[in-house]
Amino acid sequence: MFDLDKFKEVNDEYGHEPADSVLQQFSDFLRKVFRSSDFIARRSGDEFLVIADIAPSVLIERWREQEGDEAKKRPAQEASLPFSADIPSLKNPQERTSLDVTFSAGVVELLPGAKLAEMLARVEDAMHDAKRAGKNRIWAEEKNFSEEGS
Repeated sequence: MFDLDKFKEVNDEYGHEPADSVLQQFSDFLRKVFRSSDFIARRSGDEFLVIADIAPSVLIERWREQEGDEAKKRPAQEASLPFSADIPSLKNPQERTSLDVTFSAGVVELLPGAKLAEMLARVEDAMHDAKRAGKNRIWAEEKNFSEEGS
């Protein structure tokens, strides 16, 4: 589950149309990162749910590879990747400007026989752990991450 950090501030400062554009661009960004066979949906507001056939540790490693040396300084279950949105400039709406938007995400492994409500609660907990840890990161549920041998 992905949640855009400080999205309300983006909406308040830039307005609804640029904020909606940020949401659309983030959705496009997720479609580029994940495979066409993965399920991506906007859950609510600035939250997106992704269901992918990939182990949490593999997803974290994929993000960490794109992040470079800075990623190695954080614990193994943390990773992040910057996202830039192209929106109209506040000074001149005819011009475009790049807005750096951070996100926090929780990643959990789908367990056999798990109920949907349980899975959503686990992934929300992992996402909130990412927020509490400082935002701008992906947080894999430690239980699942350690099961993969990392």
